[in-house]
Amino acid sequence: MTGQAKVVAVYDRPFWRETGLSGYELSTVGPLEEIFDASPNKGPGALFGMPAEVRKKMGQDKILKLVSNQLVKLFGSEAKNLRAIFYKDWSSDSETAVEEDYSPLRNYQSYGQPSVEGVWEKKLIFAGTETNSQSSGHLEGALQSAEQAVFEIINLNKKHL
Repeated sequence: MTGQAKVVAVYDRPFWRETGLSGYELSTVGPLEEIFDASPNKGPGALFGMPAEVRKKMGQDKILKLVSNQLVKLFGSEAKNLRAIFYKDWSSDSETAVEEDYSPLRNYQSYGQPSVEGVWEKKLIFAGTETNSQSSGHLEGALQSAEQAVFEIINLNKKHL
């Protein structure tokens, strides 16, 4: 989790479901960029989110106030009635992160396809986000790499038929 932080807002019940809301939100305004419904089927309600990197400058109290305000804007006035709110900033945990983890990665290293020679040549195909030269480190890179691997497997099998 290194540079990430998590917030879990707990309510007596998942009230957002009563108005037809899923509890899933993506936001570019406020400290929570992604919010998920983490509630059990019965019992208390919980909204789970991840604050952005600016949290280091604000401090926990200000972040939690902003989180509460954002939840009210998204889910209505009932979101003020928190049972509890939990916050964990993994970047400040010395067992988890180092100073460099405060800034999230934007550009990932592209390693490309490793060379395969000898007995494994034409028998071993690597696939993974790191092997994609265009979108390394992202889901798109993993998908493109998988498509390329399938293409290579199909073409290798055609040659052997």
